[in-house]
Amino acid sequence: MSYTAQNCLPITAGRKKPRTLLQKLQDMRALARQRQHLGTLDMHLLHDIGITRTQAENEAQKPSWQAPAYWRD
Repeated sequence: MSYTAQNCLPITAGRKKPRTLLQKLQDMRALARQRQHLGTLDMHLLHDIGITRTQAENEAQKPSWQAPAYWRD
C-alpha cells in the first residue's frame, strides 16, 4: 500500500466507499430529525444561523429522501 507524503495516510483513505442500504436509511432518519428540529427553532436561533422562518418551515416540510446534493453518492 502506498502513502501520500503530506499526511502519511494510505492513498485509498480519501476514496469513499459505497454506503449500504442501512447507512442510507440511517442518514434519511437523521435528516428527518434535523429538519423537524429546524422547524421548532425560535427567531433568534434562526437569525443566528442566517435563515428566515419561511426558509426553515420550507426545509422542515421536505421529505427525508430529498437530501441535499452534497449528501448524495
